[in-house]
Amino acid sequence: MQTDLLQTVAIAVFTNGSVLALFIWVFKVAFEKALDTRAKLYEREIELQHKKTFHQFSKIYDEQATTLRDVYSQLVELNDHAAYLAFHSQFYEQHPELLESLRVPEAGGAKEWERYLKNTLATKPEELKAEELTKAASAALKAFRPRRIYLPLSTASEVERLMNLFLLVGSQFRNVNYRDPDTLQQIVAPEVIDTWKRVLSASQELFPKLEEQFREHLGPRPE
Repeated sequence: MQTDLLQTVAIAVFTNGSVLALFIWVFKVAFEKALDTRAKLYEREIELQHKKTFHQFSKIYDEQATTLRDVYSQLVELNDHAAYLAFHSQFYEQHPELLESLRVPEAGGAKEWERYLKNTLATKPEELKAEELTKAASAALKAFRPRRIYLPLSTASEVERLMNLFLLVGSQFRNVNYRDPDTLQQIVAPEVIDTWKRVLSASQELFPKLEEQFREHLGPRPE
């Protein structure tokens, strides 16, 4: 009788212990699985966040690169126009005898007057180039201002400054280079001529500096 009771107690203890151990094992497996699943979900979330951040920075980089490309192309065109006007101005200063065709004939026949009118009334290539520069600089300024945000403040300010210099060079070219038909002397004040020349020189000096800044800001594409 006592032996049977002990056996019953032993079986009960063993059975209850097995059930408890089994419960603990099942709980452990379930917890480890849930933890593993959570870890994978967290890794996936981190990965997605990284891709999102990379996409955002990549998009900003692409927009900045596009802005730099567009602005640089515009500045190259403006600089070419300004360089042409600079060459024209310096050329006639070095060869004033070429201006004689613009002088009013003191005497002469129809041919002299025909040549004079042809040279003075027709729109000259340099004047057309100045008009192109003025229009292009004005359009470039208007297009650039909403995109300033994609460039560092100092660079954006320098870009606007250069565009304004080009605008002044083009818009004042005819006034500065107009000459009295009797004396062939420029009629605007010497101070105005000197200012125009300094503006032209400043634009030619600033362009290569901005080009170097563009290269630095563009840099290598992020991996």
